[in-house]
Amino acid sequence: MTAGHCFHDGDRNRVGGVPRYGTTARLGTANTADPAAGVTRSVVWVEQSGTTDIAVTQLDAPVDGVTPLALNTQKPVRGQILTFAGWGATSSTGSWSDQLYWGQVKVAGVRPSTVQVVGHWPAPDTSACPYDSGAPYFMPRTGSAPLLVSVESDGPACPHSSQETTARVDPIVGWVRGVVTDLPPA
Repeated sequence: MTAGHCFHDGDRNRVGGVPRYGTTARLGTANTADPAAGVTRSVVWVEQSGTTDIAVTQLDAPVDGVTPLALNTQKPVRGQILTFAGWGATSSTGSWSDQLYWGQVKVAGVRPSTVQVVGHWPAPDTSACPYDSGAPYFMPRTGSAPLLVSVESDGPACPHSSQETTARVDPIVGWVRGVVTDLPPA
């Protein structure tokens, strides 16, 4: 699962099906500088949500040893703390990062298909940056897989202390389970 806008045509319109350009997913590592770390898979198919900026992708081969996040089925609550992780830049003018970064945000607002979040930890300007689109926002749970609440969609130049827009997962859980029929229960 990632941001729907990551898959687009030449006019930046979201598209599904076979990706228009080669796309890979790197799983099972926090540092991509080591080419032997983790697993790399090609994205071979994309399904776009019709109601939010989320796409579900099919990879060219299964991935063993990586537990997927459980899908949140409850409406997020204002003040709730979420963790996010991303491979994006660390500034508005930076490039991709080889190192996975993470931080915490607080839910500032909930709309029908989005969640607005603001920085919480380690600083009030903790935020997503360029190339973080699709980054997961999740709630850790003791003894269970974390719950995926939303994915990165859009925000101001980073770092910033303004609201960041993320795409909610809970309204589309039924659609996701219809596309990915072998997901484990929450």
